[in-house]
Amino acid sequence: MSNQQGSQLNPAPSTKSMPGALSADQFTLFLSAIQELNGTIKGQNDILVAQKTILIEQRKTLEDHGKKFDVLIRDALKGKFVLKTSYYARNNSFGRRSAVR
Repeated sequence: MSNQQGSQLNPAPSTKSMPGALSADQFTLFLSAIQELNGTIKGQNDILVAQKTILIEQRKTLEDHGKKFDVLIRDALKGKFVLKTSYYARNNSFGRRSAVR
């Protein structure tokens, strides 16, 4: 068998005959999609970092408010905190005087 006949029996694979092979245009589109996805992921990461910062601040605020409520409750139980009757406390929840006096 000659060299020429062997090459005809087993031709070199081309991208057109290989299943799953990408053309240059498809590969370029694929790379641009990957780049766009990377940009999207970076944007989402920035948002997550900002949300984490906000949650940390919210946690600090809630802990601070909790400490203040503990002090108010302790003072109220000791009788040191005197509630003053306000306009809204004298009236019903809608801010109007009750019909019954």
